[in-house]
Amino acid sequence: MGIDKKFKDLKLKIKDPKVRSELRKLMLKRKNALKKLKKIEEIENKEILHNKYLPKHLSPKILNAVGFIEYAKRKGGLDMPGMTKFLMEEKNFSEKEVSWVLLLLSFEAIEEILATPEIGGMIKNAVQKSRGTIH
Repeated sequence: MGIDKKFKDLKLKIKDPKVRSELRKLMLKRKNALKKLKKIEEIENKEILHNKYLPKHLSPKILNAVGFIEYAKRKGGLDMPGMTKFLMEEKNFSEKEVSWVLLLLSFEAIEEILATPEIGGMIKNAVQKSRGTIH
């Protein structure tokens, strides 16, 4: 016999309205808790699938940290050494995870640097030269 059936049978046996009301509240709390657990399981399953197919540096943990830092930077409350310390101490990030966060944060700046004609041309020339020397 399931727990829901037991609750219903118990509710029918109880005559006191206050006790019945309390039992109904308990049943609703249990139902809400089960819904929350189901949502948590769905999220975890999505994360497992996400982590299964993407590299570790694109895991939700890393991307959420990047988003949080970008948000803090826009709000003007960003201190990079403090943010690194926060990630390592408060959020238990490893040094490798912190380096991934910092690398992802630097992509925009790197793209801007590479887009400049001087640097872009230097890199293009270096690549062309290296092609001729690699066997």
